[in-house]
Amino acid sequence: REGWEFENGHVPTAHHIPLGDVPDQLAELPKEVQVWVICQAGGRSMTAANYLESQKFSAVSVAGGTGSWVEAGKLVSTEPSN
Repeated sequence: REGWEFENGHVPTAHHIPLGDVPDQLAELPKEVQVWVICQAGGRSMTAANYLESQKFSAVSVAGGTGSWVEAGKLVSTEPSN
């Protein structure tokens, strides 16, 4: 997600890594647990999850993105988280 999208609302425990920065941030991601990836609508997170899987991470894209997350009644935050 873009910075402004993240600031407008994100999963409270999320760490913001724009799609183009994912390859450079691999060392910061845990390989021992499944990584959940979320974007505004689901497209960029699917791209990121597929890339992470190709790099031997266990990753899942949240279908429908943050919009679906909110529609499901899940919490979002506008506080900085990383």
